[in-house]
Amino acid sequence: MIHQIKQKICQFQQARIPLNVGIWQDQSLELLWFDQQQTPHVEILPLTAIASVQQQVKQQSKSSRIQWVTAILPQHTWSKRLILPHLLSPQECEQQCHYTLQQELPLANEQIWFDYCYQTLPVEQNLHASQLDIVAINSLSAQQYIQQFLPIKINVLDHLSAVLLRAFYYLCPELQHNNEVLWLYQDQQMAIAIQDKPQQCQLLQKTSENLTALIQQYQQSYAANIKHYVLYRSANFSSHLAKQYDWHLVDNQLPLIPLGCALWGKANVINVPQGNSHYVN
Repeated sequence: MIHQIKQKICQFQQARIPLNVGIWQDQSLELLWFDQQQTPHVEILPLTAIASVQQQVKQQSKSSRIQWVTAILPQHTWSKRLILPHLLSPQECEQQCHYTLQQELPLANEQIWFDYCYQTLPVEQNLHASQLDIVAINSLSAQQYIQQFLPIKINVLDHLSAVLLRAFYYLCPELQHNNEVLWLYQDQQMAIAIQDKPQQCQLLQKTSENLTALIQQYQQSYAANIKHYVLYRSANFSSHLAKQYDWHLVDNQLPLIPLGCALWGKANVINVPQGNSHYVN
């Protein structure tokens, strides 16, 4: 959730933003954006096409104001979730972020890019409680990372865990914010397990294709209570899934990471589709 031009992600957002185009590089260049009817559009292009992508997207989307959004892997970032016994104004959110970063990170302010997500907690938990998620990255690391997308200028550099959860919640709204769900993402490069708990977002990333080993290591690391295993796999996976888990497979017609990127700042205004997942026994 790191915005290169320092716009903050929180409930106090501006009403109108440019067209978000989610972009991700795997074995190909993956793009996704939503049109005015909130229908997702996908482009899968060879990596060599990046030089002409900007003009192509402008023509297809008919938008002159494009905001390029991508994600960065968790190992490059620092994050912390604060549960506060009171509510914060936008200015107080900023102050709390600066104070926390000064206490936690051995870097000067000018060496840090940071952003935050702020929300009030449900009334049944605490009438005056709120949650502040802070994400930070070394500015030099961030600048080096986004150079891979040149000549495209990345406007928003988001944390991968936030991107994946945002996309999963869009595709599986009935399981949104269920802390007994283990969200699993797998492509040719990595496998990731995420659980969004009240006190923190827990994540484990591996390069192995063995999902059972990933789940077992996750359970050992976090002593997790899991009832639902929601899995998104890229289209070129067909390996057997262990029967001891009640798998809930997510439709992979939309590339998950660009989807989560395109939803940045828009989670509350896009209509959620239905029928994008099914159970496997």
